[in-house]
Amino acid sequence: MDLLQLLETMGYSLSALGSESFPCAITKNNIPIGFLNENLELSFIPGTENNQKIISSTIEFSKENFGRCKIFTNQFLISQYEDYFLTTSFDIKENVPIYHVYQKSTHDFNCEEIANSTSKAEAVEKFTKESRLIQEINPNINKMYIPKTQYESHTVALNSAKKNMEELSPFQRLKEKLQQFKVKLKFLFSSQGLYGELSKDSQSIGIIDNELNIVFSGNLQEDLQKKIVNAVQEVRINSPASKLQVSAHKKKIYNSQNIKKTSIKKEIESMKKDRETVKQISKDKIQMQKPKTKSSKSKR
Repeated sequence: MDLLQLLETMGYSLSALGSESFPCAITKNNIPIGFLNENLELSFIPGTENNQKIISSTIEFSKENFGRCKIFTNQFLISQYEDYFLTTSFDIKENVPIYHVYQKSTHDFNCEEIANSTSKAEAVEKFTKESRLIQEINPNINKMYIPKTQYESHTVALNSAKKNMEELSPFQRLKEKLQQFKVKLKFLFSSQGLYGELSKDSQSIGIIDNELNIVFSGNLQEDLQKKIVNAVQEVRINSPASKLQVSAHKKKIYNSQNIKKTSIKKEIESMKKDRETVKQISKDKIQMQKPKTKSSKSKR
């Protein structure tokens, strides 16, 4: 679920102060408690500061999973290899992310949860070992039989793969790729939810939504557009979602030639409506089955 849905589930609601104006008022049980501005900065009415940790944790969870494929029930796919899945969900009671490891059944299309943890590193470790994504080398036994360069190369690959799963979200990977073109990417918030703003030389050049759809604005050079689009495609190709047949919907790349808008905020609204239409079409085609939970092997 996205940021707005997550906050609503936790009993909060956001309302713009005027037409598309910021900050947004945060209410709980119809009582104003604070404000959220466009740059995701929070401020609270005296006496309601106890809500800050809860709301901040939901914002961080939404940012971390921006651009990730939704899978199962309100979970996001971090990685997938063969019949194993590493996912994350948000525990609204404890206000913390939970990381899950699933294995697809050999008999049907159901998945069985084999572990869960509040520690991302612990879940990644479990996922890599159970899926045999990376065959770790026992330094006390095998090192003498393996050339030093090969052993070191394997160790680097192991650490790199773990780092990508533990630290780098799709948004972070895209942000790093765009830096080589001197394009900046940052999170912003609108009445439509969380989105990313692309800028170059302190000028906004486009936006990107939660499913990595792009809208360019202004007279952006075609060469730079292509570089940005290719960077987004690389993030998608390297995403585990691209290997699954259960992704939420087919991705679309927009450009300024086939979408003419007068403002970025209007583009966000148009993009949101289009996305919902695509989701509905896909929903009719894809039936995700709820995974079975094996409590004896699960752990928090």
